[in-house]
Amino acid sequence: LFLFDIKLSLEYNFTRKGTFMKLKKIIILLLVFLFIGCTKNEIDINTFIDVANFNGYIISENKDEYKGYNYIKNVHYAINREGMYFIQFLELEDDEVAKRFFELNKEEFVKYKDSNTYTKTMNSMDYNLYHLETEESYKLVIRSKSNIMYIDAPIDYINEIEEFLAELDIVY
Repeated sequence: LFLFDIKLSLEYNFTRKGTFMKLKKIIILLLVFLFIGCTKNEIDINTFIDVANFNGYIISENKDEYKGYNYIKNVHYAINREGMYFIQFLELEDDEVAKRFFELNKEEFVKYKDSNTYTKTMNSMDYNLYHLETEESYKLVIRSKSNIMYIDAPIDYINEIEEFLAELDIVY
């Protein structure tokens, strides 16, 4: 009877520890996949311009608009064919400036939020996205490392904008 109790006790502890180790491995794998899933490729100006040109947008560079703002390195606009909206791409001095820029624009968009709006937020270390749709407008701000992409367009162009974003590999 004593040996039976020891054997039962060892089997119980071994099984418990084995289950614990399996559970620990599963949790670690899930965390790795979540981290990889939240990490986005950096959106750079060359890709932005290439995709915009391919989709028939008119490209404009206008650093003069932000003269005196030393933390803004470059500003490009992709203007749709009809001139009804534009997508702004800013290259900023560093990640910290981009984070502040993102938060300020997000706060501006949140002012339009009501019971009939749709919002989506994504955050990781190098990437932030805030999207808001109202009955009249489509608003999106994305930070990818030290770059910002900003859209504030009439809702009528949602399909065109989302096609453009998909080609940039931005799916949310």
